[in-house]
Amino acid sequence: MRLVSARIFLGLLSLGMAQVLVWKETFDDAGATARWTFSPTPAGLPLAYVTNDPAYNYFVINDANTPELDGSGNFVRGHRAECSAPNNLPNPYTDGGPVNRSLHITARANSDGAVLGYVNLPDYGDEYSWSNQGFGADANTDQTAFLTQNINTTGRTCLRLVADFYLGGDRDRVRSYASILYSTDGGTTWQVLVPNIQQTIPTPVWLAYHFAAGTCNNWIRLTFNLPASAENIPNLRIAFRWRNENSLPMTTADYTLSAGFNVDNIRIEAAAPPTADFTASATTVCKNQPVTFTNLTQIPCNLPTSYNWQITPSTGWSFTGGTSATSPNPQVTFTANGTYTVQLTATNAAGTDVETKTAYITVQACPPQAAFNATPKGVCALSPTPPAGSPTTITLTDVSNLQGQPLTARTWSASPAAGVTFSPNNSANPVTVTFSTPGTYTITLTVQTPDGTSSTSQIVSAASCACGGSASAAVDSTVFYTQNFDAMRRRTTY
Repeated sequence: MRLVSARIFLGLLSLGMAQVLVWKETFDDAGATARWTFSPTPAGLPLAYVTNDPAYNYFVINDANTPELDGSGNFVRGHRAECSAPNNLPNPYTDGGPVNRSLHITARANSDGAVLGYVNLPDYGDEYSWSNQGFGADANTDQTAFLTQNINTTGRTCLRLVADFYLGGDRDRVRSYASILYSTDGGTTWQVLVPNIQQTIPTPVWLAYHFAAGTCNNWIRLTFNLPASAENIPNLRIAFRWRNENSLPMTTADYTLSAGFNVDNIRIEAAAPPTADFTASATTVCKNQPVTFTNLTQIPCNLPTSYNWQITPSTGWSFTGGTSATSPNPQVTFTANGTYTVQLTATNAAGTDVETKTAYITVQACPPQAAFNATPKGVCALSPTPPAGSPTTITLTDVSNLQGQPLTARTWSASPAAGVTFSPNNSANPVTVTFSTPGTYTITLTVQTPDGTSSTSQIVSAASCACGGSASAAVDSTVFYTQNFDAMRRRTTY
């Protein structure tokens, strides 16, 4: 019976097969506002900058996107006047908590959004629109929300940022958009991870779902890979930047009812440890029969991975075929009967995983399977003396399956045995056999290995080939003599 033992993970908290959680931000606890600070975007980055107007848009953390119903079942918070159910603004990726705050951009009371009546108010905390509709003066904005605490990525590799976004902006995504920054020195200097989040969304998706009036429930989960410089450090930080340049030309088509920028449920994830697994070419085998193990280990991020194979008990087997305990796909030959447990350990920069399959290989006694070829199966007997050139010998070739075991004995025999001669002897391979007298003979081969004995037999014939008889008539039948009457007719006179 084959059993699979428990799996051992030596790594981080697992998030499925590929990633592990390093850090997260949901903005839902009371300390969220203390973890973030808001200020103009730092200079020196490869970004297009604008000077912040006095009434620049600004970042807030609140629950304005949280769905709330009135006594009649209508939404009274978390959506905007233009949106109707089911296209409401609340983030569908809620974490199930009692509140669902997010980080988002909003506008000041004297901007055009305020004219619409739902900017910087408790019920409509993230509305943003543009001045080409005649609602007032938009404000040039270049603001960034900075994380003020360090993210420890020590021992972590293959990092990625995963977050839920609600994105608005101009149609071409060049006037109003968001960026992602990161710092590898605790916030002293900053670099660009994503220069324009809006432009990472395929254009057809952007136009159909994000840049369209009335489509107000377009939260999307996006993933961005962090560079190697963010790995294995104690002080990674991230930031979100919002840019709006009012001086760029616009058309009516640039107007959207989408909210400008929202982010929620931010996660920094790292590659999970490998998931070790394997299979065998056979699990029930005979002694000395090679078994090939196929490595099925899943390796997130394709990290270089080392392997170590262990088999218990430690005796009765060996690595063969030029493989070893560290080969990805080793070959093992078992030399003793019994059951064997196989263990594979896979290790890389993300961690270690051990897969153990208990009593996985069963090695059992396998008696040989005797078989031989006889060519031809009909010949001429040696007596009476056949014509010159007539076939008189049958060649016997042992083709037995010894099941990987050594041959300990081989015996050729004939029944009846009288007048039958094996050459050079009755244990060689191949041998030839001759018959002194015509007849039908049963040839038997018996082979023996340490695991048992097996025999098999075939019938052959020896014919009298004198007076025109033919050995060919005895090849596949029991006819031992033929007479050529045509020849006799030519010799007879009347």
